[in-house]
Amino acid sequence: MVSTRQQTRKAKTATPPQHSPSPSAGSPEWDCENGSLPEEENQTQNSCSPSYLATPSNHQTPSLQPSVSPEPEGTSEIDEDEHDHTRQTNRRKKNWKPWEDRFLASEVFALRPFEAKRGPASTKAWDDLAARLLKDSTENGSRTPINRTGMACKTRFLKLVAAHQRDQTQALQATGTNEQVDEHVRVMDDLVALTSAHAENVKNLGTKAQQKISLEKQAGEEMRDASMRSMVPRTNLCDLGALDSATIRERQGQRQNKRRRDVDSESLSTADKENDPENPAKRRRPCNTAATAVRSALTSAQSATQKQLEEARTRDQQRHQELLNLHRESIVATQGVGKSLERLADNFEKLAQLLQSQPRSQDNTLNQAIAASLLRNLEK
Repeated sequence: MVSTRQQTRKAKTATPPQHSPSPSAGSPEWDCENGSLPEEENQTQNSCSPSYLATPSNHQTPSLQPSVSPEPEGTSEIDEDEHDHTRQTNRRKKNWKPWEDRFLASEVFALRPFEAKRGPASTKAWDDLAARLLKDSTENGSRTPINRTGMACKTRFLKLVAAHQRDQTQALQATGTNEQVDEHVRVMDDLVALTSAHAENVKNLGTKAQQKISLEKQAGEEMRDASMRSMVPRTNLCDLGALDSATIRERQGQRQNKRRRDVDSESLSTADKENDPENPAKRRRPCNTAATAVRSALTSAQSATQKQLEEARTRDQQRHQELLNLHRESIVATQGVGKSLERLADNFEKLAQLLQSQPRSQDNTLNQAIAASLLRNLEK
C-alpha cells in the first residue's frame, strides 16, 4: 500500500513520543519482578515491557504504530507530485513580482495566446508562452528566471486584465521606474482592447453559428414535411443561401426564385422576346484569358494615345489662331501709324507754305528759314 505524505505525517503524530524517564521519577514496574519469568516462547514478545503497556490477558504488547508497508525513500513525494503536478508547482512558487508582471504582459502582447481556440489549442498556446517566458527571462540575464506553468501565466494575465479594468495597474507596480510603469500601462491598454475585441468576435461568430444551425434545422423540418405531403411551392421553403456564412455549395444548391413576366411579355414568341427592348439580350461574361487581357491592354493603350493626339491637335490649332490674330492686329496698327504720318506731313507742308507766303522782313526771316527747312525734310 502506497501512502501519501499526509498519511505519513498523521502516523507520526499518532505515535506517542518515547521519553527517557527522568531521574526523579521512579523506574517503571516490571511484570517479572514479583512473578516468575515468562516462558521461552513468550520471551521474544517483549516480556519485560513496562506494566502500562501490558494487557491483562497476556503479556503481548499492543502495537500503537500503524502498519505501513516498506517503501523506498521519496516515493510519497513523487506520487503526490505526479498526482497534481501543476498545482504543487504553482504552490511552491512565490507571488508574482512587479517586474515579472511587466515581463508577462510584454510576452502576451507578442504571442497573443488568448486568441487561440478553446481546448488543447489554448493549453498549448499558454504552455508555449511559459516556455518562451522562461527562455527570454534567462537570456535577459535575470537572477531569478520566470519558471511558471502555462495555467499560472493564464491565471495571472486574467488577474492583470481585471485589475487594469479597475484602474489598479499602477497600484500593483510597487517597484520600477516611471518609464517602465508607463510602458506597462500602455501595453495593458492594448491588451485589454485586444481581449475585448476578441471576445466580441467570438460572441458574434457564436451568434451567427446559432442562427445557421436554427435555420438548417427549420429547413430540414420543412423538407421532411414536404416529402410526406404533396408538392409545395419553393417560395415557402427556407433559403440557406441567404445567410452570410453560407458556403458556395449551399448557395448553388438553392434555386433562385425568378420573377414572372407580365402576361403580354409571356405571350410573345422567342423571336419577339429577343427583339423586345424591355427584354434585352443577356451580356456575355468576359473570358478571362491571356489573349483577352492583351487585347484589352492594347485597346486601352490605343485609346489613351488617340486621346493625347486629339489634345495636342487642339492645342496646336489654338496656338495658330492666336498667332493669326496677333498678325492681323499688328497690320491694323501699322496702317494707322502710316495714316497718322501722312496727316502730319500734310500739316507741316501747309505750315511751311503759310510761312513762305508772309512778306519778307527782319521779323519774318526766322519763320522763312524754318519753312524752308521743313520743305527740304518733307521732300526727302
